[in-house]
Amino acid sequence: MTERGSTYALFGDQTSQRNRSGEQHSDKTVGMQPKSVKTIFMDIDSLNRIGPAFQREDIATKLVPIFDENKKPTGKARLELAEDYRYKPYLGMKDGKIQTGEYKTAKTGAVIAEVPYSTKPTKGMYPVEIYNSQSPKGTRGDGIHFGSKIVDVIEEAIEKGKARVEKGAKGQLGGGGGGAIPGLDNTTFQQYMNMNRGGFVEKQNSKAGNWKFI
Repeated sequence: MTERGSTYALFGDQTSQRNRSGEQHSDKTVGMQPKSVKTIFMDIDSLNRIGPAFQREDIATKLVPIFDENKKPTGKARLELAEDYRYKPYLGMKDGKIQTGEYKTAKTGAVIAEVPYSTKPTKGMYPVEIYNSQSPKGTRGDGIHFGSKIVDVIEEAIEKGKARVEKGAKGQLGGGGGGAIPGLDNTTFQQYMNMNRGGFVEKQNSKAGNWKFI
């Protein structure tokens, strides 16, 4: 259960289904939501690092897991650019105004943020329901629903969910790999993202339930 009253059923195949509560929402729609393709859990710092960038309309991004040399999950994921992106690097403040440099290009595959995640729900963590792990340019990342803080976990319900694993669901949180970031001035790009990413508001979009950033 999350602090806004919604309850989630977590299944053994790492999918979940949310029973949406209208509590503390401007949109009072309630009831069962579509089952996720994959659900993971993050702390608020990780959400703040990936959520605003994933929901930006001016860049194309994707969330991918990181695997080790044996192709096993490491418990970390990164948000990458899915297309080249032109930006002006942040140079600092002068006379109360933001100063930027000449345009640079961050190449496809550039890492915006790398964050840890868990496959187990824990009090204080946040559910991340993945329906589509890519956010094309011109969209606001509706493929991922970032839930509110978990306030209660019922272990017995989790065990029952494991016994009802549904076959055939294919995860969107796939792929991985990668290495050096081609053609990226990493320092100035990260400064640019930090300057423009905003931050999380502890409330959600009234239509999709996604996080809004300021």
